[in-house]
Amino acid sequence: MPGDFFGLSFWVGLLAWIPATGLILVAVRQMIMTELSGAGGLFVISAAIGLAVMAVKPPQPGFGWVYLLLLVGFALMVPVAGHVVEARAHAKIDQESIAKVYRSLQVNPKDLGAIATLAKKLHERGLPGHAIAILENALQGQSGRGVKAELDLLKYWKGQPLRQEDFRPLPCSKCGHKNPAGVLFCVGCRSPYLRAYASSWVYGGPGEKLLVAWGLLTLGTVAIPWGIKLLPPIGSILLISAFAVISLFILVWAFRRGDRA
Repeated sequence: MPGDFFGLSFWVGLLAWIPATGLILVAVRQMIMTELSGAGGLFVISAAIGLAVMAVKPPQPGFGWVYLLLLVGFALMVPVAGHVVEARAHAKIDQESIAKVYRSLQVNPKDLGAIATLAKKLHERGLPGHAIAILENALQGQSGRGVKAELDLLKYWKGQPLRQEDFRPLPCSKCGHKNPAGVLFCVGCRSPYLRAYASSWVYGGPGEKLLVAWGLLTLGTVAIPWGIKLLPPIGSILLISAFAVISLFILVWAFRRGDRA
């Protein structure tokens, strides 16, 4: 027993409580500062304690280091999750801004202020070609001090390096028609396709995909060893098969989610 006490398993278990304690303290602090919801904080604390306990007493001999690595990964994923939440909040604001633009265009299809807002959002979101074409179309035949700001902005955008890819057609989520740069409404069905396209800004970002993949890896690493330990052989095979199928479905759904628009 004394040899086991100071063996590799002991040190792995001891080290596991370092990131676990850090995660717990961060979660408590963020809940106090209202930066993290109660449910989110309890999840982080429970997951940290659970992984630390499994590192100390793994379901399979010699698996403690795996749960230590998962804990370290969990600690690294927390700021990623925070970035995903913040990015999604900003994306929802932009999405609502574009919805407001289309409501304004229903009243006045030539509302330059609304069109300029739409163009700015598209430019910020990596669609400079569409932003330039939309604003250029709206400014055709216009001049003078009343549109000087928009003309200056258009000139600045056109002075930046552009690629052919920046003018790629965007598909309409309703009818599938690929719309060229500069089109406000779908050529195929006249729907406000850019409003639907903006949903891809809210979901399916790289951070979200990374979190989904990491979550599935963690769940599989926890569930499968326990299943092998507690279930008969046929039950273990069914568990692994079901987990593989469900994981594949979730990964495909998550990675294609941002491409629906």
